[in-house]
Parts: sequence; structure tokens; C-alpha cells
Amino acid sequence: MGNGDLSAVLTTDKTGSVLTWWVTKTDAWSTSDIFGLGTVSVSVPGLNATATKTFAWQDLGAATTFGTFSSATNDTAFSSDGVKVTMESFVAASTNILVTTLNITSSAATTIDVSHAVYAG
Repeated sequence: MGNGDLSAVLTTDKTGSVLTWWVTKTDAWSTSDIFGLGTVSVSVPGLNATATKTFAWQDLGAATTFGTFSSATNDTAFSSDGVKVTMESFVAASTNILVTTLNITSSAATTIDVSHAVYAG
């Protein structure tokens, strides 16, 4: 997703418990002017490799990426045995800002960890 100047790509780790946005500065008109700015990661320990179901999609018209990440056993309605994260992200059209909204539902208290890495260059 991006606005022609700032781009972001969403990935998860192999356990499905860490969501990472890779942020790059790019000139959409030149393939030689792409460089990484850094990452923003959100770790949700309640999501795990054996049970996490991930689903992400883009609405190209709205330039928005959506995702659902769940360790609950019931996919259609949240059950009392897991963690469900819903996500919506976009890069603002006229300002280089990545906006992400997370909604976390859990059957128990859940702590999340947010971290970032900045690339020198």
C-alpha cells in the first residue's frame, strides 16, 4: 500500500504472532530510488503457530489493507478460547503517514508489544 512516495508492506512471522509493516520511501516514477526507512512490529503473544489463522486483503479502491488474525477455534464468531486481531492500514494520500487500527479481542488479559527499527542511510 502507498501513496507514490511512501510505501508499506505487511508481513507476519512464521508463528503468526508478530505483524510487521516494512516502510519504504520511493519515487513511483523511478525504480532506482527505493530505500527502506524501517519497520514497525506488533507482537501479540496469544496468537501462535499451531492455531493462528491469518487472512489479509486489500481494497484497491480505498487503498486500504485489512487483516484478521485469530487463534479462536470458531472463525465465524469469537469464542471464549482465543485471541482475535482485526487490522486496517493505509498510507495517507497527501501526507507520508502510515495509519493502522488494531482491534484485539481476547478471552484473557492480553499484552501486546510494539517495536520499531529505523534503517540508517
